[in-house]
Amino acid sequence: MTDRVERRWTTRRLGVAIAGALAIVVIGVRLISGRGDAGFRGGNQIALIAPADAAVLTERRFSWRRFPTATSYELHILNTSGDSVYSIMTADTTLMLPTNAGLVSGEEYVWSVRAIVVGETRASSQVARFRLTGTRP
Repeated sequence: MTDRVERRWTTRRLGVAIAGALAIVVIGVRLISGRGDAGFRGGNQIALIAPADAAVLTERRFSWRRFPTATSYELHILNTSGDSVYSIMTADTTLMLPTNAGLVSGEEYVWSVRAIVVGETRASSQVARFRLTGTRP
């Protein structure tokens, strides 16, 4: 009877060791692929910082949280009809929108950011609305 009990405990220990090793592999793969990093909310989502959703913009500064493995970011601004008004690629997480970007004071726009890792999109932000008014350069 003691052989049976010992075999059972050995089998359980082996099962626990395998499950632990599998968990470590899964967590490692998520971190390497950029799916477990602290810069986002909800998986591969970049957190927008400013302008916040429904903000009235008086300064043309856009910022978002860093994606750890990103080689660049694409900032997209659309009008309320969904037409692209301005888009730019940058390596930074802060961007001052140029005064010649084509945005009209008083109009409402939406913006979003995509993280690019070696030529492919790895993370995206939610879309946030903002209204442009009396902006300073």
